[in-house]
Amino acid sequence: MSLKKEFVAVEMRDAFFTGGSVLSIGCTSELICQNGSVMSVLDIECERVVRDLGKSDQEDGTDPILCFAVSPDGKRVVAAYRSFLLKQFDVENGKCERQWKAYTGPASSIAFDSSSTLVASGFTDGLVRVWDCIQCYWTHHLRGSRGRVSLSQFHPMQMRHMLYTAADDYVIRAWDLKSSQCITVFEAHSSSVTAISLSISGNKLVSSGRDKMIHIWNTRNGQLKNSIPVMEQIEACLVVPHTLRLPGMDAACLTELQFVVCGENGKLSVWQSDGKCLFSQQSLKDGAFVTQLLPLLQHGKIVTVTFDHRILVWNLDFSLCKQFVGFSDEILDVACVHNGQLAVVSNSNNVRISSLGSLGVKLLTGHRDTVLGLDVSRDGSLIATCSKDNTVRVWKLNQSIDYLCIGEGVGHTRPVGCVSISKSCWFLVSGSEDFTLKHWDAKSLEKLLENSPKKLVCSWTQKAHDKAINTVAVSPNDKLIATGSQDRTAKVWSSTGSLVNTLRGHKRGVWCVCFSPVDKCLATCSGDMTIKIWSLTDAVCVKTLEGHSQSVLRVLFISNGMQLVSCGSDGLIKLWNVKNNECVATLDKHIGKVWALAVTEDGDFVVSGGSDSLLVVWKDCTKESEDQKRMDIEIETQQEQELINLLQKKDYSQAVRLSLSLGQPRRLFSVVSSIVDSLDGKTELAKFVGSLAKDQLDQLISYTVTWNMNSKSSRVSQSLLHLILCTINPDTLMELPSMKGNLESLLPYTERHMSRTARMMQQAMFVDYTWQMMRSGIVESVFAEGAIEQGNEMSQWTEDDHDELITESRCDEEKQATSAVLGVSSNASEVIGKDTTDEHQNTVAKLTRKKTRRARKQHDYDTSTCTDFSSLQKSKRLRIKTDD
Repeated sequence: MSLKKEFVAVEMRDAFFTGGSVLSIGCTSELICQNGSVMSVLDIECERVVRDLGKSDQEDGTDPILCFAVSPDGKRVVAAYRSFLLKQFDVENGKCERQWKAYTGPASSIAFDSSSTLVASGFTDGLVRVWDCIQCYWTHHLRGSRGRVSLSQFHPMQMRHMLYTAADDYVIRAWDLKSSQCITVFEAHSSSVTAISLSISGNKLVSSGRDKMIHIWNTRNGQLKNSIPVMEQIEACLVVPHTLRLPGMDAACLTELQFVVCGENGKLSVWQSDGKCLFSQQSLKDGAFVTQLLPLLQHGKIVTVTFDHRILVWNLDFSLCKQFVGFSDEILDVACVHNGQLAVVSNSNNVRISSLGSLGVKLLTGHRDTVLGLDVSRDGSLIATCSKDNTVRVWKLNQSIDYLCIGEGVGHTRPVGCVSISKSCWFLVSGSEDFTLKHWDAKSLEKLLENSPKKLVCSWTQKAHDKAINTVAVSPNDKLIATGSQDRTAKVWSSTGSLVNTLRGHKRGVWCVCFSPVDKCLATCSGDMTIKIWSLTDAVCVKTLEGHSQSVLRVLFISNGMQLVSCGSDGLIKLWNVKNNECVATLDKHIGKVWALAVTEDGDFVVSGGSDSLLVVWKDCTKESEDQKRMDIEIETQQEQELINLLQKKDYSQAVRLSLSLGQPRRLFSVVSSIVDSLDGKTELAKFVGSLAKDQLDQLISYTVTWNMNSKSSRVSQSLLHLILCTINPDTLMELPSMKGNLESLLPYTERHMSRTARMMQQAMFVDYTWQMMRSGIVESVFAEGAIEQGNEMSQWTEDDHDELITESRCDEEKQATSAVLGVSSNASEVIGKDTTDEHQNTVAKLTRKKTRRARKQHDYDTSTCTDFSSLQKSKRLRIKTDD
């Protein structure tokens, strides 16, 4: 098996409902859930969060939402924030369309009218304001309520222009929006009013409260028609049409008004206005206090929201269809079950079973206190859980793909913190805060599928440690059991309960132990920030891995024991190679302690969860990454060859365009350098620069700024800048998004390059001037020193010979001047003078030989000319002596 090198997060399950309101969006299957300072949109059909509203405005989460409302057409959402702001969002794109200051206090309720144009907001001081969200102005200020306005609802008939509100004074008021007056007061409740529901015609109003009473009112005259005691606090009430057939409803019920209520018992009940209960659910094992009731009648569903952040979707026959957990709190443990399912333990009494890629869950209910840990058998048919209720439970998968509790182990006197199932499923072991290790017999549970759990038999009990036991594990052959404790030790036990070895070496409590699947070794992790690998043969620590900056909470073997994966309080997940003690990857997504870690059987997925309520699924992408790197190398080689071919063809425009599209400044620099050095490259480059788009031009200038910072590449960058400034209109350049910053970076380095060039030119001119002054002295010294020796030969030279001598001397002078510019000694004049004299003497000898050959070929010799030349020679000698 190849070693894993890289993991990528493919799924992140964060909180999407942290308490407050849940509302439906029009006729769709989407729900808007209040999630701190944002609103998350949950699609119950595809079982995932599709988008968030207001996330860009509230990244820090310092301004939470107090309440919100959705327009009946499903296009707009208005939310009230703690900062006294009201914001209107577009549901489709999630953008904030407008915001305004609501009032001097926070809003406590919001409602839309049936036309989706008016918004009513109630405040904590009893004021109610009505606002036109289309024209953007206030229309009404309604005063009269005493206390916080907790409920607001418009009359379903738009022509009635009525608004109903309920406040903390236990009174329901009806407001006429034409006169802005309270025309009716419904006063009968003796406690807070929790729900207001109007009939379709709007002639009847059903109200419920925490006084365990339901009242039916006539909205036209405010008369109380009936009062129904329901013997539970009602939090939600929903009037249903006659066309909807709910359990208990028949043709005889058409004359009465039917409504569904739910409250503290977590049960749905159907009542009618004459006080008759048509249907009531049986007591639910996981029944929780229901706070909201939503109709999804177009989809044949009813949605309830519980106080523990669960959203339950019911069919019309009141059978549970789906459920979602909006907030997981602190995730304590996680395990991978069969068929890509996960078993998750959070800070609750239930265990959640969910699938990868889906937010829908199934709950395992039965524990009476918080579940602390779990373990899953190799085939996924058994799940063992332990809890603060001092018990251990065993769950088995039935034919309907549901887990039923078939066994319960009672015997620990303190909370049970860890449990492990043997690979053969014949027994399980548990460790507790009472310092004991218990061995439970599970053979008799193989054929049990009963609703009432059977008592597990404890085979033996051992006082294992001096402090609480944090972890327990069973070896692959079921012959050994390992435990770790807060007493800083790990111990190895036989399956019969006898102590085999005690592993000492950690300086803090041991949080996790894990057997290698192939070798006789054991891995432990501790609060001392280390991971140790122990030999089971002689109980010696053979390796110590260090890398975490805080306590290491969980460690697991993967890749057939060749690698380890660990997590800790620093929020990091690390991948280790056991052979060379090397950390090959660090995964960082959590912002708190990572308590839970699990690996699928094939090792392709790693699941982590922590105190930040975040569950992350990591996928092994080592093969994909290596394939991608190999493909990138091949593509880079092809592109490199293509660039070479384009340069050879002198297709400079395509070469630069290809380099620019690759986004590689170094390769682009080499291409531009080749173009600048070519004869006709600058012309082609100027044409190419003029045809660039704005984004490409901006990118090219950014690269040029980078090149300009180095003196070695400044020549190319300045040449390219010259072409750009001469080709592109300055107004077009200033429209580029990053042009201002590029200019600020170009100016100082360009001035520095100009100063350096000016200094070099000055030095070159000084050397040239020095050489010109030396030149005359060199010629005169040559004539003075060589006049006697070479007088006879020079007497025969013509004027052309003298010109040739001067020309070659000048060539030598230029060579020496070039050498003086490039490197440059303080006494350069002496060296140049000496070398030049030697070269000049060689030149004179060469010209003398030429003159001799020319004289032999000359047949007619003019004696007078020789005489004249002799007199000329004498006159020159005289002038030289005079100058000396």
